[in-house]
Amino acid sequence: VYALYLTRWGCHEGGVKTEHAESGGVWKEKRCRYLVVCQPACFAEADARIVPAVAQMGHCYSPLMTIFWYDRPQFYNGEPEIEWFENLQTVFDESHVLDGMPGKNITMARRKDKEWFVGMLTNNDGSDETLDCSFLDKNQTYLASIYTDGGEEVKTKTRVKCSYVLVGAEDVIKFTLKPRGGAAVRLVPVTEKEAKAYKKYGGESF
Repeated sequence: VYALYLTRWGCHEGGVKTEHAESGGVWKEKRCRYLVVCQPACFAEADARIVPAVAQMGHCYSPLMTIFWYDRPQFYNGEPEIEWFENLQTVFDESHVLDGMPGKNITMARRKDKEWFVGMLTNNDGSDETLDCSFLDKNQTYLASIYTDGGEEVKTKTRVKCSYVLVGAEDVIKFTLKPRGGAAVRLVPVTEKEAKAYKKYGGESF
């Protein structure tokens, strides 16, 4: 079973505005572009991946449906990736599709004030992807909070791996996305003092 997301991009002052087309909706505007993204809508399978649900919150205009896959509140066990949901904004200053190919992948970045939120999704085959950070402010260090499929090495129910590294506009972050997988990245500017608690990105793949 797949969920079909129809997203419209229309120009407005300050960046690119994205809207989610609800079922049965009709666009009256004639000048617009569409991107169709298919992702598994059922996460109840044995090899289910939670990270696509995390990443979709950075893509969809009405993303509350994706947090449903964490089940009822009483089943929450303090999974660390919940910080992504806590920090994610509902209104953005600008949005950009950094990469994408129908049926293969999509990478979208959204900015609120000085923070960036990035969502990456792949298809049933998985893929090697990169995140070119050149859209970040030059001469500024960012803390990248990265959420990926952790597999058996992560002992939480959701098996989401949380990684934290320092990056700059010159970095290109590598990802090895599993089939039906994805990744989410939050980029926050940090001071020189704050940066001392983290290591610089060294070219590894997440």
